[in-house]
Amino acid sequence: MRSERLIWILLIAAMLAACSPYPRESERMAEAMAQAEAVYGDGSLLIETDTALFIPGLAEASQYYAGKRQYGKAALAALYNGYTDRDFDKEAAMVSFKEAERYGELAHDSLTMARAEYWMGRFLYDEGRKEDALSSFKVSTNHFGNRYTERAVTENGLAATYMLMGQYDSAEYHLQNSLDYAQDCCLDQMEWKIINNYSVLHRVRGEYDLSLDYQRGMLRKPWLDDAKRVYVYLNMGNAFAVMSEMDSAAFYYQRLDSIVQVVSVRDETKVSVYGALLRFAKTQGDDSLILRYYEQHESALYDVMSQRQEQSIYRIQKRYDYETLQNAMNQKLARNHLV
Repeated sequence: MRSERLIWILLIAAMLAACSPYPRESERMAEAMAQAEAVYGDGSLLIETDTALFIPGLAEASQYYAGKRQYGKAALAALYNGYTDRDFDKEAAMVSFKEAERYGELAHDSLTMARAEYWMGRFLYDEGRKEDALSSFKVSTNHFGNRYTERAVTENGLAATYMLMGQYDSAEYHLQNSLDYAQDCCLDQMEWKIINNYSVLHRVRGEYDLSLDYQRGMLRKPWLDDAKRVYVYLNMGNAFAVMSEMDSAAFYYQRLDSIVQVVSVRDETKVSVYGALLRFAKTQGDDSLILRYYEQHESALYDVMSQRQEQSIYRIQKRYDYETLQNAMNQKLARNHLV
């Protein structure tokens, strides 16, 4: 609902801007920044937003404010623009985050720099560039200083990177830092992610009992809802399957099968769920379940790909609509000048 409301706000704002007879560039840039702030707040890492949004003028705002030597606004505009591109054009988003870092340094805005560095670290991590990701996360953590709410996020990023590098002691150190910050700041959503990573850490170490203890601990948390319970059942089923304790694995996979059909989870999560259920069904030789899970897995995978394509088309269409309105307005102004 929130994302739909924001989409309507942006569409109406774009139409009003296009209808203005003589919009000055400064007004367009200010409007773009106002719309970006309405969507992304102050840019905090804790804010989760739908990035399938095109904000007219935002792509030009950073260069505009940099030309005016208003480097603080230039840095923030670049950060926001990186947010709009991060799920669709990672190369463009990376450029924006680098600009946010550069202008942030000129403006002595360490907070914007920290946020930009974190997202660069995320991209590098996803690409498997572990050392580069580690460097970005470290810079981000240092810039955040005593801003512990967002340090909880970056410390978790450091832990995940060390885990990917096989440096499990360092991973555990940063996970503990992240957990301390999350609990002190009452960040339930972040605490859940960290505990889940603790469970993964113990599993890759081969410490399956400890991994399962963390998952069981989450089942007693007051903030655990059915959507999070999906991940708990998935991880417990996977752990028992690796341990060849098939009766226990079957117990949690059956719960997983029941709950994933009635709760709202991301399509990417459904891909993981039905992939695990399919693998388990194959070990059991149950042809009917194999067929059902295969179809559900393929359906979820198709939904993921379709959604990404639709979101990209949406952004292209909104950009086209805006540019069409701008061209029509420019032609009208040209005719007025000729008259």
